[in-house]
Amino acid sequence: TNQRCLYSRASPSTAALALLRIKIQSRNLNELERAHEVVSMDFFLAPPMTLKRKRAVESDCTSVFLVILLAIMTILLGLFIFSLPLLSWWFNDYMGQGAQLCSANPAEIVCGNGANYIELATALGRYKSNGELWGCGCEEGIFGDWACPIGEADVFSISLFISTAPGTGLMAALSSWPIAAMWLYGSGTVTTNKNWIRLSLFLFQFFFGMFLINTACVYTDWHTFSVTAFILAELAHYTLLAVSLGCCSSRSAKLISGAATIGIISVVLGFLVAQGYLPIATGWLKYHAFWLGECCGLMCAFSIAPILLVYQEQDEVSEDQRHRPMVPILA
Repeated sequence: TNQRCLYSRASPSTAALALLRIKIQSRNLNELERAHEVVSMDFFLAPPMTLKRKRAVESDCTSVFLVILLAIMTILLGLFIFSLPLLSWWFNDYMGQGAQLCSANPAEIVCGNGANYIELATALGRYKSNGELWGCGCEEGIFGDWACPIGEADVFSISLFISTAPGTGLMAALSSWPIAAMWLYGSGTVTTNKNWIRLSLFLFQFFFGMFLINTACVYTDWHTFSVTAFILAELAHYTLLAVSLGCCSSRSAKLISGAATIGIISVVLGFLVAQGYLPIATGWLKYHAFWLGECCGLMCAFSIAPILLVYQEQDEVSEDQRHRPMVPILA
């Protein structure tokens, strides 16, 4: 008698069991051939689904919603931090909020880059209704003053722009979504080095909160310490995730390693240019180089969750397909 051997991957499926039952009960080959038409061979050749993958398929609508929501909030955060100078000009100058909210004496405002604030205010036409000049001091206005870096800072930074109450509130509101997603996709899905990954993420979130609390022009020393601490914690988080995902053996690990490298280079390069160690920029770009580096570094940090959300399960399925043996289920 002719016997047919069908091969499938080791994981059983409902279709495979159904066909096996039909074969046992079949008395002739024609009936088995009809069963093959009903139960497609695609079931036997299709890659198996891991438990996580099955759960993802079952909650497909929820996953799509989370992807869209995370993408929107991450994009909004990026637009917010990259447009801070423009937002400062729009609200403080164009919308006239600076004249209403800023009470500092322009003669007492010191620009960290050596510019004369009185001359800047005059050139920008910053006059109140009574003819007096106005200027925004520390924590005044809708956003930090874009005219010059005030106080001890000699260059612009995210910290200076968000040192006001609305600026800090918006930064906290927009960054909370990517940080929450980092707990779900990262510490919540990676099992290797899980405790260390959670600890590094906790330290990052804690010191990021300290960074928001200790603004640049109020608690300067604590602000500097908080920024340094959350950068180091995030770097440790990057490294642990990349190692746990297989270093450079998976797409998600490669992308996380690449994001970490770009983020570090951006911050360091921005600092060197702003401080004059790399004299490759002058004027506006020199004074905004550190702010641009911070923006790139922060967006790289918040790219972890989208990377894992898109690629981690794909990597798991691909790895499972490579190593799962082919075994006969029917003889």
